[in-house]
Amino acid sequence: MEGLMNFSTGDKMQERRRSVRINARLPVAYKAPQVEGHGWSLDISAEGLGLEITTRMEYGVSMELRIGLPDSQKPIEVEAKVFWQVENPQAAEDGSRHFRTGLMFTHVSPEDRNRLDRFILAFLKGLLPGVQRSKP
Repeated sequence: MEGLMNFSTGDKMQERRRSVRINARLPVAYKAPQVEGHGWSLDISAEGLGLEITTRMEYGVSMELRIGLPDSQKPIEVEAKVFWQVENPQAAEDGSRHFRTGLMFTHVSPEDRNRLDRFILAFLKGLLPGVQRSKP
């Protein structure tokens, strides 16, 4: 992504993705030390996701995520760490700040990994027409 900076070094980041990433808009509940909230995925892969939230997060912060899948009562539960974050320059209509946040999964149960893999494959095959695509 153009213009992303590594929090720890201040250097521009290079693309390091090793798995397919899809632009799917899914509801995500998150919990981090001293903060909880909800946001929307921008993209998702087997290794992590991009998340739009209204909370400023520091590099390396651990978060618990509950990712809602269509037609599923049970969300996917993962643990993740903040890898990068940038403020979205387009303010929301209500004036709130929004942050594009890159999260790297640190723990996913085998059951939830399987569910996530099946979701990504179905999305790529066009089998989920009801899933809204996010803007890259």
